[in-house]
Amino acid sequence: MAAQQKNYKALSKLEVFYTGGPSALLPGGEKLACACGDDVKVVSTDGAAVHRTLPGDSEPVTCLAASPNGRTLYVASRSLTLRGWDLETGSPGPHLKGHRGPVSAMAVHPSGGLLATGSADHTTRVWDVDGGFCTHQFGGHGNVVLSVVFRPHHLELITASADGDIIVWDLSKKAARLTLKGHFSATPALAVSTDGNTLVSGSRDRVVKVWDLRSGACTATVPVFEAVECVAVVPSALAARLCPGHEAVCFATGGDKGRVRFWRADGARCVAEQAEDGAVTEAGALVDLFWTDCGQDDSRPPAQVSAQILSTTQDGRVLVHELSAHLPEKAARPRSAKPCAPLGPRCTLTQHLIGNNDQVTDVRLLRLAAGAHASSSGGSRPTHVAVATNSETVRLFRCDGSMGVAGSLAGHTAAVLSLDAWHDWEAGACLLASGSKDCSVRTWRLSGGGGGTTAGEETSDDRASALSSLE
Repeated sequence: MAAQQKNYKALSKLEVFYTGGPSALLPGGEKLACACGDDVKVVSTDGAAVHRTLPGDSEPVTCLAASPNGRTLYVASRSLTLRGWDLETGSPGPHLKGHRGPVSAMAVHPSGGLLATGSADHTTRVWDVDGGFCTHQFGGHGNVVLSVVFRPHHLELITASADGDIIVWDLSKKAARLTLKGHFSATPALAVSTDGNTLVSGSRDRVVKVWDLRSGACTATVPVFEAVECVAVVPSALAARLCPGHEAVCFATGGDKGRVRFWRADGARCVAEQAEDGAVTEAGALVDLFWTDCGQDDSRPPAQVSAQILSTTQDGRVLVHELSAHLPEKAARPRSAKPCAPLGPRCTLTQHLIGNNDQVTDVRLLRLAAGAHASSSGGSRPTHVAVATNSETVRLFRCDGSMGVAGSLAGHTAAVLSLDAWHDWEAGACLLASGSKDCSVRTWRLSGGGGGTTAGEETSDDRASALSSLE
């Protein structure tokens, strides 16, 4: 008689790595630092693997920033602690003391030698990170400093606060060079173009403004109809390829609607929006936007232009979208014809990670791949796992190591308590039943694509329980 196996090795995990709030993308775009309660976890952006955990100090993390070389992560917490961590060794650096309130915004100079911090004490400080001392302290704002950013190619710092004002500081003169007024609410989002001449500011007054940093003039006002929490300027080279023949500033926005949208400043119109996708039925406000790939990959077909942008949400999700446009082939146009515009930029979801599933109430392993190797005897590995949590949505995760979200099944109006599944092994499909506190049972037909639709509904007497079989 064979000995019973007692030791098992986990193939993949669904663990908590992001509870919402601050995040920072490390250079290269392969790793993301996320606030996880009072800790910080560094995870892979193409999966949910945790590479390193930086212990906290029992107070929530308020801000994160990564050095340009990716070796140091600066972490600020509500306890007024501010220090850099060595990501290779996991050891903390010296504590930078000075602010009288929690740090609410941080930015690292492209050289890596300076760190700027904005605080709830209404001040902004610039630190020499090698020496561990403060080089500049600025007042100026009458409320919490919500955003700070260095101006490329210039020794200047730009700050924005909850009073809506934006100040451009000259670090060499240690004084304000410009004060930009125009927003009527808190302004948590700033982004500067790669040439350092254009500033894009997003505010909770539901408006984005574009500024010329040389003159201080507002060159465009774009109503976006949502409270803006983050903005990202589309690099000029990418914008020129997506919109040939136009030199307008293009930018991405995220806010309380939980959707990534791309805009052109001239005409103040949206040129691309996050496509409807079955994997995203939950909506949480976006808190950060990062470019992970700006379309510099020469291996793509000449007629295809694309770039990737990563967003994080307040409810602890990480989304990666691809912005793409297909350019008409030159050979297909007569010589006399005018240059054709791209066939419309499209924004599609390519990766969806859940940082915190909260309380898990039930799980079911699913095999959605058709073929002779899939059988009721369990001869093949599961392709997906269905997870019910204390929410009204059932989530489908891929069992390919990335544990990315393959789909979300929305329909219940209360927390889902139980799941059961029946498989059609030859077709590579299954019926999934879900029971909920809303006193109903729903059945979903799932195929290899990972999507699902409601196939039927039944109402129970009190509380739904797991089905033992489906016929």
